[in-house]
Amino acid sequence: MGEGLASFDINGLLHQRKLAWAPIDQADSLWLHGGARRDAEPGMPGAGDLAWATLPAGVSAELNEKGEPAREGRSFAFEEVHLWTLPVHSPEPRIAFELARFTDQRGLQQRETEAQGMLPIRNDLRQDYPILFRLAWMQQMLDASFRQIDRGSGDVPADYAGKEYDESYGKLRKAVVEDRPEGAPVSTAAIRTAIAQALKAPAGEEKPDAH
Repeated sequence: MGEGLASFDINGLLHQRKLAWAPIDQADSLWLHGGARRDAEPGMPGAGDLAWATLPAGVSAELNEKGEPAREGRSFAFEEVHLWTLPVHSPEPRIAFELARFTDQRGLQQRETEAQGMLPIRNDLRQDYPILFRLAWMQQMLDASFRQIDRGSGDVPADYAGKEYDESYGKLRKAVVEDRPEGAPVSTAAIRTAIAQALKAPAGEEKPDAH
């Protein structure tokens, strides 16, 4: 696993019960469990063992004079949003509006959530989801997602995929966390130095020295 795993590979390990914890999105969670429809693809064996939680809020490895984390982070996740748009000069704006209103109606939104794992956008569904979604595992999944939105979420940066940030962060983490010498100092300055060295290292030579 030198270069890390893609999201589908992570999902596969969870599905095979070879992995105990991983940050995955709601749609993947539904696939992993097996879905709420009778014709859904079979999910992970023993899917009743699955549980969901919001992403934890991190703390710094650096300690203050009291021996406590010097900085506290916050829980944050990316969210994906789908929008309806109507062209200004659409020849049939009324039909487009009716289509959007039809697909956003209460019953279809509930079925879409059950089938695809996407959060409902209607406030009435959010308020009543413990009643409308009667399966315990789906309620737990929705609980975790709604809590995450409240604690911290935002749009994925527009150039995230184009600049391959996932791969870049993976390489930096390997260089700074896994490849740093044992006993290397843990401070903001030391971590920044290690990151700077990893960014300057030629391909295949990402390991920083013991600064």
